[in-house]
Parts: sequence; structure tokens; C-alpha cells
Amino acid sequence: MFSKPLFKQSIKANFTRWIIVTFASCFIVAVVILILGNLNVNKIRGSLEDLFEDSDKQADIQYKSADSYQKTYDVYTKTLDKYKEMTDILERAISGEANEEEYADFSEEFKDAIKKIRDGETEIASSKSKLSSGESELASSKSTYNSSKTEAESQKTELQSTQKQLEEGIAKSEKEMSELKENLNTVNAGITQINQSYEQADEQTKTALDAQLKDLKDKKAQLEAGISQYETGMSEAKTNLEKVKSGIGTIDTKLSQGQSQITAAEKKISTSKSALSSAESTLASSKEELRTKTIEALYDKIVDGVYDEAIKDNDEETAQKSKELAKEILDKYKNGENTNEEEIQKMAKNYVTNSVYEEAIKENSEEDSKTAKDIASTAIDDYNNKIENGTTKEEALDSISKSLIEQLPDDVEDAILEIKDLDVYGLVVGNILFRIAGLLLPMIFVIMTANGLLAGQVDSGSMAYILSTPTKRSKVTITQMIYLILAVLLMYVCICTTSIVCMEIIKDSEITITIEEMIKFNIGAFFVMFAVSGICYLSSAIFNREKNSISVGGGLTMFFLVCSILGLFGEKVIPSAIRIEAMNYFNYASIISFFNVNSMLNGTNDYMVGLAILFAIGIVTYIIGIIKFDKKDLPL
Repeated sequence: MFSKPLFKQSIKANFTRWIIVTFASCFIVAVVILILGNLNVNKIRGSLEDLFEDSDKQADIQYKSADSYQKTYDVYTKTLDKYKEMTDILERAISGEANEEEYADFSEEFKDAIKKIRDGETEIASSKSKLSSGESELASSKSTYNSSKTEAESQKTELQSTQKQLEEGIAKSEKEMSELKENLNTVNAGITQINQSYEQADEQTKTALDAQLKDLKDKKAQLEAGISQYETGMSEAKTNLEKVKSGIGTIDTKLSQGQSQITAAEKKISTSKSALSSAESTLASSKEELRTKTIEALYDKIVDGVYDEAIKDNDEETAQKSKELAKEILDKYKNGENTNEEEIQKMAKNYVTNSVYEEAIKENSEEDSKTAKDIASTAIDDYNNKIENGTTKEEALDSISKSLIEQLPDDVEDAILEIKDLDVYGLVVGNILFRIAGLLLPMIFVIMTANGLLAGQVDSGSMAYILSTPTKRSKVTITQMIYLILAVLLMYVCICTTSIVCMEIIKDSEITITIEEMIKFNIGAFFVMFAVSGICYLSSAIFNREKNSISVGGGLTMFFLVCSILGLFGEKVIPSAIRIEAMNYFNYASIISFFNVNSMLNGTNDYMVGLAILFAIGIVTYIIGIIKFDKKDLPL
């Protein structure tokens, strides 16, 4: 089934052609690889990558800064609002305006204290009510006393006037009675003298003395009657005087008793006021003590609450930072410092920009760190401006976080991203060199060699000489097939060896193609040539005329190559800026499309299916060619 002489003849006949094509192919591969290895073909892509990387970093700083600013601002405002809300509830609870539901989250100690305060307020209110009632009663008593006092003093004045009149009348009567008594004594003395004179007097004198004595006795009787009358009057006057004095004493006693009762009531009210004032002072002190303790407890509770809320979705460090932020705003508020909207925004901005700087200085220079801080500051200002202009937080954050490439129109963005991500080495070496340009010379060799192995010899008549010997057709076809396959295989072994040697020479360059991928490219190209050689071999086996064989076999081969060239402009490896999608249809008309270079570059195994199909095409065409040549009529 194998003819060594024929094999040697084929080698001799095609050796020069094989040498030239192999050398030329190896030279082209070597030149392309060495040039690519010594040229920085990724310079533009690298510049774009640097530009986009810087833009992405800036966008990342902007996003993180704005996001961190919003979170910091939220921690400040929520903490402060919660503290104000809780302290407001505290004040209203202490003042009795809040119900129990409002301070349900407060401690049991606080609730007990509030209950005591309410009880104390109730007691104070009761004491005030009693005090008010006592004051009203005192006022009424004072009014009654003053009214009675006025009346009593009026009565006392009248009694005193009567007393004075009685005393004056008694004194006058006593004086007049004294005068009467003196007169009586004088009369009695006159009577005594007359009686003494009467014994010695004569009748005439006695008559005169009797007349005098009678007058004196009448006068005495008058005087005694007057004295008796005065004594009776004086006795009545003195009795009335005593009554008057007793009445005045009674009035004074009543006034004194009334005054004592009022004084006692005033003292009692004063004592109640003092006790009430002490109770109010104690209650106020209790309220202040409760307020102070509760505010301290609220401070800790709110700060711990911020930490607990942050730790749910963040790590320990972030939660601890949130806790420190809560402490900062509460300390500022408690110290009476400015904590309005503008100040909170300023605090949040300073915190974030300083954090950005501190984070950047760990890995960057002072200048780069300051630049990062400036970027953060600008991003926060831009974010605030967007919020003030009615943009939602999500929209503002999305706008801030857009990098340079994301700000471009979609078409431009896609084109630039493709250029940035374009594997220039894979495109040039894999798709252009091995899949298209590198196939041209081996195809020419295969077309000419395959045509000369069967159809050329039939057309020239040399096949008749070969078959005139005891050599069977099958031996001829199999020998020629083996030669053609081995010639192509050996050619790609040389090309692959050249590729590997060149790759070792430029191994320190920026080329992204690996030796493994280079070997796959050579294997893929060989399988393409194996299929092409099978097609050309079949054409050579079918036709007896060399021109027909070349036209069909060579024409199909060139058609496949041209379709691949045109189809390349429609493939995704070509940037969309110059890609023509419709040109991809040419790839469906070429068996070279089964050589999946992109799968080899991407590290997938999809290319194996295509190589298996190419291998099947080659096997089938070779078998059909052998069978067809064995059965056809030859013009011998």
C-alpha cells in the first residue's frame, strides 16, 4: 500500500518548492514575531488604559467620597435628630406632657422616677389647693375681722366717749357734793353754834335764833337731800362707768382674740408655704437630677444604637467610625456649638476629605494625596449642588461616579473600550498571520503539489508509466496522500519551531502571546491545510486535466482564503469603529472559520470542535479522492 520509489520521486519533484515555501513561511513568521516583540504595539492601548485607569480611580474616589459623605451626613443628622427627639420626649415627660407610650423605650428607672415626680406634683397640687383654700378662708376671716374690728372700734369709741362723760360727770358731782358737804358742815356748825347760843340767849334772841335755826335746818335738809341725790346719781354713774369699762374690755378681748386667730392662721399658711416651697424645690431638684442622668443615658444609648445599626451591614472598623461620628456631633451640640444644616455639611465634608487624604497617603505621594483630597472635595460640592437642584440622591451619586469613558456616547464608549481591550498581538499573530496571511504560501504549495501528484501526472502521461509497473492505483494514491500530508506536517513543524525560537528571543518583551498559544496556532493552521490539502487532493483525483484540477481545488482554496479575509472585517476582534457587521457572513462560506483563534486566545476548548471538523473534512476528501481515482477511467 506504500511505494517508497514513488514517495522519493514526489519528494524530489517538490523539494525545491517545499523548501522555498517553508523558508518563506518561517521567515514571514519570524519577522512578524520579532518585529512585534521589539515594537511597543500596545503603547496606544497602554495610554488609553492609563487614562481610563486614572479616570476610573478618580470616578471611584468621587463615588466613594460622595457615598461616604452622604453616609456621614446621615449619621450626623440622624444622630442629632434622634437625640433632639429623645430629649424633647424627656422634657415633655418630665413636664407631664408626654404619655407613657412616647417614652416606652426609656429605662424602668426613668419610668419609676417619672411616676414619683407625678406623685410629687399631685401632692404639691393638693397642698397648693389646700393652701389656696386656707388663704381664701384667711382672707375671709380677715375681712370679717376687719369689719367687726371697725364696728367694735366704733362701739369702743362711743363707750370711751361715754366713759369720759361719766368720769367727768362723776368728778363734777363729787366736786359739787364736796361743796354741798362743806356747806352742810357749815350749816351743821351753824346749827351747833345756834344751839350753844340758844341757851344763853333771851327770848327775843331765841326767837331770832329759832328763825335762823329753822333756816339752817331747812338748808341742811336741802343739802342732805342734794347730797343723797348726788350719791345716788354718782352710784348709778359709777355702775354705768363700770359697765362701759367692761364693754370696752370685752371689745378689746374680742379684738385681741380675733387678731390672735388671724396671726395663728397666717403662721399656719406661712408654714404650709414653706413646706410647699421645700417640696417644689425637692421636686425641681429631682427633675434636674433625672434630666441630667437621663441625658447621659440617652447619649450612650444613641451612640451605641448608631454602632449597632452600622455593624449590621458593615465591618467593625466602619461601625466604630460611625460611633465616633455620632459622639462628635452630640458633643458639639451639647457644648452649644453651631450644628445647623450648613455646619453639618461642612463637618461631613471635612471628615470625608481628610479620610481620603489619610487613606491615599499610605500608598501615594503627598502631591497625589492632596489631589485625591481635592477630587473628593469637588465631588462632594458637585453632589450637594445636584441635590439642591432637585436631583435624587441615587441620580446624583450615579452621575458623580461616572468615569471619563462612561460620560461618552454609547457608540463612542463601546469603540474606545474595544480599542482599550483589543489584544493587538492576538489579532496580528493569531487572526492575521496564522489564520490568513500565513496560509497563503502553504496553500499555493498544497494547490501545486496536490495537482502535480495525480492530475498533473495523468495530464502529462507519466501516470501511465507508473501504472504500467506492478504498482496498483491504491498504492499510488495512498503514497501520494502520505507524502502530501507529511510535507504539510513537516512544513508546520518547521514553522512552529521557528515560532517557538522567536518567542524565546523576545520573551522579555510585552508580547502577550504565550508559547502554548503559538503551538495551538500552528496546530490550527496545520488542520486548515490538512483540510485544504484533502480538497485539492480530491480535485486532483477527480480531474484528469491539470487546469481543471487547479481551477476547482485551487479556486475553492483561494475562495476560502478570500472569504476569510473579507469575513475578518466583520468579526468582533475588529474594533467596532471599523467593523462591518455584514462582512461576517463571508466567514460562513469558508472552512477556515473552523480555525477558532479567539477560543485559543480565551483559553476555552471550543476550538477543538472546529479542528475536529477540519480533520474530518481532510479524512473524508482524501478517502473519496482515493476511491474516486481507483475507480475512474484514465486516459492511458
